[in-house]
Amino acid sequence: MKFKSKHLIYDENYFYVQIAKMKKIQIKDILRNKESYYNEIKISKKNGFRKLSCIKSDSHLYELQKNLNCFFNKIPISNSAFGFVKGYGYKDFLKYHIGKSENKRYYLRIDIKNFFDSINSDLLRRILDVYIEVDEVLKLVTDIVTLNDRLPQGGVNSPILSNIVFRQLDLRIEKYCKKLNFKYSRYADDLLFSSNNEKLLYKRFVRLLEDIISSDEFNFQLNYSKMIKEIEEISLNGFVVGKNIRLSRKRRKDINKILFLYETGADIKDIKEYLARLNKADFNYLRNKKDVNFKTGESLIQFLCGYRSFLIDWSLDENKNYYNKHQSLIRRVENLIDNIIELQSN
Repeated sequence: MKFKSKHLIYDENYFYVQIAKMKKIQIKDILRNKESYYNEIKISKKNGFRKLSCIKSDSHLYELQKNLNCFFNKIPISNSAFGFVKGYGYKDFLKYHIGKSENKRYYLRIDIKNFFDSINSDLLRRILDVYIEVDEVLKLVTDIVTLNDRLPQGGVNSPILSNIVFRQLDLRIEKYCKKLNFKYSRYADDLLFSSNNEKLLYKRFVRLLEDIISSDEFNFQLNYSKMIKEIEEISLNGFVVGKNIRLSRKRRKDINKILFLYETGADIKDIKEYLARLNKADFNYLRNKKDVNFKTGESLIQFLCGYRSFLIDWSLDENKNYYNKHQSLIRRVENLIDNIIELQSN
């Protein structure tokens, strides 16, 4: 992407009128009570909870951050970034690593520790200084998009800003991967590499990555506890990548349990009884009642419709055996949706 000028914002008035679409005094007033525009949400994970600061969608700060995205979307990101990128998703992040050759395939997955929290105000100012000439505006923009001096994971601008910040590191990693004939893609804090060269799994390459991302300028850290090294296939978040992409057994096990509890429940008389059984069940990816959230028949139908669409989308890229399995599973899901509608009428 080329620009006529190094700076995208070189006039203060232009920023307020064309980008922020608010007066300076309005913005200052919003920022005085910035913390009040966020809700803290706890997301369950294997070892406790993850705290997210999510911006309230009916707030003036939300509107302001949304307006800023028209500016951030003009800033280039790397070709390796697939997370939070329009037209791309997790599927594209994985598809890049399908190993079609007969040679042995090696896979390496790296996780970055505290990804969003590692992006502070100073780092943001250094990155955005290239695109914002006016110091007053640069400070204001940084204040608008941060919370407690960090990039909040639940902010409107946080996803795209994380890609903008990480671009320089992506380019450095791409450069080394090209020399070594490694493939590289990134989805937020997940870095995935693949190659027919076993050197991908050597400690030397991991140390090289650590040196790149933990430089004084950026100071990101690798999460060694989540590192995965595999040969031939790698399983990530319920998907298996090898010569194709398929759903893992654990991912299919959840939906099969939902179907099984109904198909073997001859004594189920109404929707409340079925929902009670679901919410007592153990799942692999739907770990607890809050995650399952099957409080009503409508919520369950919504989940099943989403899962049906998900299965249709993913089955198109799978080989014939997995495609046929998914067609059978899709028909069972459709049948369950019809039965839930009937149960609700009882």
